[in-house]
Amino acid sequence: MLRRLLALYQEAHVPFFAAALAYYALLSLMPLLFLLVGVFGLLLSGSPSLRAAFLEGVATLAQSLFPARPELAQDLLGFLTRSAFPLTLACGLLLLWSGSNFFAALSYALGLIFGSPPGLRHRLLGLVMP
Repeated sequence: MLRRLLALYQEAHVPFFAAALAYYALLSLMPLLFLLVGVFGLLLSGSPSLRAAFLEGVATLAQSLFPARPELAQDLLGFLTRSAFPLTLACGLLLLWSGSNFFAALSYALGLIFGSPPGLRHRLLGLVMP
């Protein structure tokens, strides 16, 4: 029974599909993180008092983390608040693309498992699923 299970495991290309799904999930992770940072930058750019309080906290943290260059964190925060909208837009598009790749690969793998032929329908379904 174990040999039959192993044969079916290899015949269904489970390692290949697992690797592909892990790759696309990892590829989707970076745009998601940058999108969250961009949204955070948008929130900070809208409220000067919140930005000042946050800058004070970041300055204290940066002093302990980067004793040689504490202004590095403030420079990064300034960049985020100045370019928050383009960063958020670009990362949103990248997340849509990479997320659709993940769901298209998932749909393809499930289609092979359950006998559904792949095609344009799966790619469009990948865009709608996220």
